[in-house]
Amino acid sequence: MKIFLIDDDKVISLALTKKLSEYWYTIDSFDSFNNFINNNINEVCDLYIIDIWLPGEDGFKIIHHLRNSLSLETPIIVVSGYNRVDYKVRALNIGADDYITKPFSTEELIARIQTITKRKIVKTPEKIIKYRDISIHPRSWEIRKNSELIKLTKKEKLLFHFFISNMEKLIKKEELSSSIWLKNGEDEKMTNTIWVTLFNLRKKLQWSFYLETFPWEGYILRK
Repeated sequence: MKIFLIDDDKVISLALTKKLSEYWYTIDSFDSFNNFINNNINEVCDLYIIDIWLPGEDGFKIIHHLRNSLSLETPIIVVSGYNRVDYKVRALNIGADDYITKPFSTEELIARIQTITKRKIVKTPEKIIKYRDISIHPRSWEIRKNSELIKLTKKEKLLFHFFISNMEKLIKKEELSSSIWLKNGEDEKMTNTIWVTLFNLRKKLQWSFYLETFPWEGYILRK
């Protein structure tokens, strides 16, 4: 079982990695969300453990990104030094499966991991997403066109998944900037980056990617 741990506390990360490995868990640790998103986009995990306060994007935004922008159903456990009801409620409301306050015992964390993963196992397996002649595996991010594997960059995969999750909806450049590149606002450099990424994505998927452009407004992916 693979776990992605996102926590900037190196002491906690090392301790958890060592202890959880004794229970045959494989841990990949990241000290920020940018580090995570830039290094693991082709990897699949069975569970996320996420701290709330991190450099750059906080844990709340990470959970929202995983659940909404990426439409992932992978279990999420929040670990935080803040024992506040409003934080717990907010984390659970936006998609976390559990919230545990630091300091905690490893045995308690393992018990929570086992409980959550057992609940998820009995759920219906995730189905392959179909769009025209393209199939997308929701966990591995593998994209095929007429059974042929399409090689996309990390940002192209994120962008394609985001449009698939928001089909027939007008997507503004500001939304792409914040959801895919995790940047607020829009400037000329970001506009060019979005345009180039979309150009390359359209070129690779050809006519299958029916993306309609609305000048000065945004884009709509048609069915």
